[in-house]
Amino acid sequence: MGRVVALLAMLSNSTRLKMLLALRPEDSETYPELCVCDLAVVAGASQSMTSHQLRLLRTAGLVVARRDGKVTFYRLRDAQTTALLADALRVMRWPLVAIDPSIALPAR
Repeated sequence: MGRVVALLAMLSNSTRLKMLLALRPEDSETYPELCVCDLAVVAGASQSMTSHQLRLLRTAGLVVARRDGKVTFYRLRDAQTTALLADALRVMRWPLVAIDPSIALPAR
């Protein structure tokens, strides 16, 4: 039960949710990678806060990191994480804009 509560807590923060939604794949095989600076823009947060939130998401097993020189890129861990996000949005039956009008993600 504690693990489920911890997972849902990861989704309950708007900064983390914005980052997770930005990392959703366009198709079932291609997982986009974004660096901290890109995710900070998406989340509307400082790079320091974004790094902290990404560390929590990585510890929770929702994202994985890949380092390239001084830059770290993040992506969703797997198809189960993508499905979790899709299911959460479907259960709410609300468009993203109804949740937070500041979410501006590319059209799919």
